[in-house]
Amino acid sequence: MDKNMLAQSGMYYTGVEDKCKCHFCGVEISRWEILDCPIDEHKRFSPNCSLLRRRHTDNVPLDNESLNRTLPPISYDVCGSMAPHTFYPSYSEYAIVSKRLRTYGDWPKYTKQKPIELSAAGFFYTGVGDHVKCFSCRGTLKDWNDTDQPWEKHALWLNNCNFVKVMKGEVYIESIKLKYKKKQEEIQEQQQEPVLPGDGRLCKICYLEDYNTIFIPCGHILACENCATSVTKCPICRKEFSNVVRAYFP
Repeated sequence: MDKNMLAQSGMYYTGVEDKCKCHFCGVEISRWEILDCPIDEHKRFSPNCSLLRRRHTDNVPLDNESLNRTLPPISYDVCGSMAPHTFYPSYSEYAIVSKRLRTYGDWPKYTKQKPIELSAAGFFYTGVGDHVKCFSCRGTLKDWNDTDQPWEKHALWLNNCNFVKVMKGEVYIESIKLKYKKKQEEIQEQQQEPVLPGDGRLCKICYLEDYNTIFIPCGHILACENCATSVTKCPICRKEFSNVVRAYFP
């Protein structure tokens, strides 16, 4: 059980077996199972807890991002006091975080993204490679890089998802779009400068042969012929290339 998740849900350890108690509503929960989600269990035993309902409390989260990522969504009025905002998920069986978390039994060990983070961001595991699917909008994400953040990727590539809109808001979605746009502009500026070979001409993939190929269109020079044909993305900029040409040096 993740102690940070317990703390964010308002729980503290009582010192008795595995019993935890909420600082706000006083509910006590014990007999935890490995895949139990603190937020879901707290909500099940004490749905009117002031912290879960996001009323004013004296709780100071470890970080706001984590708290927003774990707390249940707020229903809000879009047309008047009698019309709360609702949406109908495509996979209602995975609407609960703990249900999504249970799908990650065979999640690849090489990925940096943790199942609890992916589950909190609305994704369940499809069982194929590193492919995950949103329970709400049916959108699928894959090919995760080490630095990818589940909420950011969800907001960037699936920004029409109702779950993202309710949980994170339009301001967050727009900020992620702007962040990605600036990053792409920086990459393009770097690519405008020709990549010239240095003193050491060893292939940056195998370190056995001299590099002698150019990835098109990014222009990066770093691989020998054998290694260039073994990859589908440039190892430097992580973009797919359309062609590889031979480079000749004096």
